[in-house]
Amino acid sequence: MKIWLDSIDVTTIAEAAKMGLIAGITTNPRILSETKSIADTLKKLLDFQPGPVAVQVTATDAEAMIDEGMKIFEYSSRFIVKIPVNRAGLSAMHALRQSNIPVMGTTVLFPSQALLSSLQGATYIAPYFSHLDDGKNTTAVMQSIVDILRINESHTKILAASVKTLDQFMTCAMMGIAAVAIKVDLVLKLLEDQPVVEKFLQGFQSDWEKTHGKMSIKLALS
Repeated sequence: MKIWLDSIDVTTIAEAAKMGLIAGITTNPRILSETKSIADTLKKLLDFQPGPVAVQVTATDAEAMIDEGMKIFEYSSRFIVKIPVNRAGLSAMHALRQSNIPVMGTTVLFPSQALLSSLQGATYIAPYFSHLDDGKNTTAVMQSIVDILRINESHTKILAASVKTLDQFMTCAMMGIAAVAIKVDLVLKLLEDQPVVEKFLQGFQSDWEKTHGKMSIKLALS
């Protein structure tokens, strides 16, 4: 499972990219409303990490979505055009895929949306994990989406969005979902040092120092 960062915080993005942790960046109109210069921000998202960046259209009718999608992809071939999965969005997806422009179906809350997006050749779909079935049976609905794509031998990949907890993150991993989009706070939780792990490491260090003092393994091999 690959990790995408749902953020425009370039400091965290650069740090995570340096560690090799992130495969891409997701944005949406709400996230991009936090910046005045859209073009500069998107350029930084490309510059600070090597993966794709998902950029959502803001238009609401199909023809305008198509125009925006073409402009987004023209700006960079590393952009994936995010399109809401509704009637207008499905029409736009079809047209953009005819032009070999990668698309991501977003605001996916029902398995039927996942199927329709896959039939349009979407590269990714982004189910909102925490909001599936109004947050009641999220795991069951997500499993349904996984099963539908598998049974229909779809090439569309799932990028689970709105993954808010470590339990949800691990659930996605156990389902074999291709990718998750998570926010900075969850990245930081993933990177937290665990006391039980630190206890083992301290024991290793203590035993080493009893015999070898402060000498490093590098020096021991010199």
